[in-house]
Amino acid sequence: LTHHELAKMLEAMGQHREAHQQRKSVAEIIGHPLDENASYRTAAIAATGEAFPALAPTPEPEAEDTPGRILLDRCHAAFNREPTAYRSDELFQHLLDIAQQELQSERAALFRPTDDGRPEFVASVNLTRMELESDGMRSCMEWLESILRNAASTHSEHQRLCLALDVGEPYPWLLYMDSAFTSGMFQRLSPALLHDLARLFAAEVRSGLRLELVRTEEASQQQDRLLAITRQKDGDMIPVVGEGLRASLEQALRVGITDAPVLILGETGVGKEIMARNIHQISLRSGPFVVVHPASMPESLFESEFFGYERGAFTGAIRQKIGLFELADQGTLFIDEVGEIPPLIQTKLLRVLQDQRFMRLGGTREILSRFRLVAATNRDLWKEVREGRFREDLLYRISVVPLTIPPLRERKQDIPGLVQAFIEHFARRHDKHPLPLSPEQQRRLCEYDWPGNVRELKNEIERAVILNNAGQLDFVLGTSPAAHQPADRPSPFLETVADVPTLSELEERYLRHIMERTEGRVRGPRGAETLLRMKRSTLYAKLKKYGIPCGSA
Repeated sequence: LTHHELAKMLEAMGQHREAHQQRKSVAEIIGHPLDENASYRTAAIAATGEAFPALAPTPEPEAEDTPGRILLDRCHAAFNREPTAYRSDELFQHLLDIAQQELQSERAALFRPTDDGRPEFVASVNLTRMELESDGMRSCMEWLESILRNAASTHSEHQRLCLALDVGEPYPWLLYMDSAFTSGMFQRLSPALLHDLARLFAAEVRSGLRLELVRTEEASQQQDRLLAITRQKDGDMIPVVGEGLRASLEQALRVGITDAPVLILGETGVGKEIMARNIHQISLRSGPFVVVHPASMPESLFESEFFGYERGAFTGAIRQKIGLFELADQGTLFIDEVGEIPPLIQTKLLRVLQDQRFMRLGGTREILSRFRLVAATNRDLWKEVREGRFREDLLYRISVVPLTIPPLRERKQDIPGLVQAFIEHFARRHDKHPLPLSPEQQRRLCEYDWPGNVRELKNEIERAVILNNAGQLDFVLGTSPAAHQPADRPSPFLETVADVPTLSELEERYLRHIMERTEGRVRGPRGAETLLRMKRSTLYAKLKKYGIPCGSA
């Protein structure tokens, strides 16, 4: 009634938003919205317990200024101090912390009912699951089970208390508290106060379950969209285990059962994503496998994609979005080509990896996401660190377990098995008959170095299957872009010192080499000032001194 009357008073004063919050509190406590013109209905509910027919009748409410009412108001205030949008496990732990502190109990635990009416452990304070399963707690668990089956609203003894929380399920949830050093404390709490506390805690549990349901549905919808995008790509991934990969797979098996971050190293096209998926499957993590390709993501979208955002966080944010960190909760976050992440996001990624907590853009609370990170790169990240393009502390964090996949030219014994698997796969896809290879074709495929690795081999096999002529597969090797890249040669700068120039001449040549490498850029992470680690004003002065042109950036 207090909340209802306060809502009417606020409505009369024109404070509609505050009035709405008070009506919402009434609806949480009684389990349904209150009819505006039936305040007498509230009194009837409070007197008879009609809103909770499965529980005992509601005792008379406490007077406004009694210690019991003050305790109830303190609990209300404690819940209102924190945002309501918790994960369910965090909300239940927060509920228990408040109950244990405000009722001054030594230990507390929350139980949800199983389908057969047995209490199932959910959260606790100063009480472990092992203690609950010990012989010393057997009589206590039997006591809780009897309360659960009898659907009693409250039950207190000298040193322990149990509140039954009606959350709209066949059996109530149980909030258990005990205290060995304050004998008789719980019996000093009036039945009316215990009933009000049970209603308050039950409302918090119901609210948390509804929010978790909404969050689960949103995550499921976003994961469905992600799977729709990657389903075709996943169908192309044909894991073939050969002798050349055995050492890498054995290492993946050992590290897969841990939660340690893994950095997969290897050239483009060797199958780093397939290895990451194997690690995820070995881990038996219940969450999804979320793939991120930073190279295909505009820099301006990195934060919103990784962290997500709240509705109204910026122009165009018309609804809440769950970010990749949150989406990968209890699963694996795979960042392909991690070296492509901009420096600012590298700093924020490091912070998330340290404590696995973050906030959505525009958010006001931290979110916990227990994801496992697997990253991959074809770059020399230590060189990137030396040149100032990658954070050294982040590299240490993501490379707890480095795992190298050798290129296909170093494991040619795997080629026959890969070729056969690809032929069968693409024959099924394109409705073709799988054709056998001649010994000469097998020899040619095994002798070729495959600069594009498994990706190039797969593309060549698919082309041959589609264009097979007169029942024969024709291979045209060396047509990929990777096959036509120039061989490694000494840097052009080394040629500039062959004539032993003076120091000033050498400086000029070096600056020209750097400006050519950066395409005239001075500013930014890939500009000359970053590569040279030189103040911008000093660099401009030297460029002007030697007459070296530079871009506008």
